[in-house]
Amino acid sequence: APAGGGTSIGLAHKKVDAKDVYARMLEAARAEPGVTISGKFARDAAPPLNILGLVATEDIEEGELLIKIPARMHISYDTCRLLFPELCASIRALPKLSPQRREEAALCCCVAKLLGDSSGGPPEESGGLP
Repeated sequence: APAGGGTSIGLAHKKVDAKDVYARMLEAARAEPGVTISGKFARDAAPPLNILGLVATEDIEEGELLIKIPARMHISYDTCRLLFPELCASIRALPKLSPQRREEAALCCCVAKLLGDSSGGPPEESGGLP
């Protein structure tokens, strides 16, 4: 047990090839009707913060369309409620969860499920709960 007698949680981490995941995400997104993603980006990090994200690889003209994602593909409570109605209903029904936080909690759980589903399964080693 951690100092102070609290509960510890072991978080699992699955090793993935970030460039491969990005390439597969682009391929899947571009296959969807109504999606536009400019080829002027790369998955990379840039100074001074060196945080992984999208980095421009070419000059971008003022007013140029870079990314267009239809509303049906936005990560929002409304789309999560359509994709995972049982999960959202279960979270909204939790009596100890503040009513003001229920949609946020449901959205977080839905995003976690999407990430888990996209990673190809559970990690090889999981710390789990003690």
